[in-house]
This record gives sequence, structure tokens and C-alpha cells, in this order.
Amino acid sequence: MIKTRKDAQRFFETVRELNYSYKYSNGQTVSANLFRENNILIHTVWAGGEYAKAPATADLIWQDSKAINKALTEFP
Repeated sequence: MIKTRKDAQRFFETVRELNYSYKYSNGQTVSANLFRENNILIHTVWAGGEYAKAPATADLIWQDSKAINKALTEFP
């Protein structure tokens, strides 16, 4: 589980693939995916009919830690 920024950094370095989603307070649900591509961690997001793909960062992992932790408990 990601509880600290150090946990987020460790997760960033070790995760191979994870699908997760989160719901904003306005009711919008965003689906995201982390996966390795040529040893670079990629983050993809599908929201409101738009698809985005970019290199992930440890800071992004930290920002999404609540959603990632939820995914980790639901899909061990």
C-alpha cells in the first residue's frame, strides 16, 4: 500500500501493470492504466471520451495513491 512519498517512489520503480479508476466529486469517473513500455512507465487515461498516454512519474503515483490503493485491495 502507498502511504508515503517513499512508498510511491518504490511503487513507481517496481510496478509492471495496473488498471485503476477513480471518481471525482463531480461524479466523473476516470479509468487509468500503468504499464511498462521499453522499461519506461507509461500512464494512460480514458476520461470523457478522450484518451491520453504519457510517461508516468512518481509524483503522479503519489497523487493517485488513493485510487491505486483501492485497486490493489480489489485486485490482489
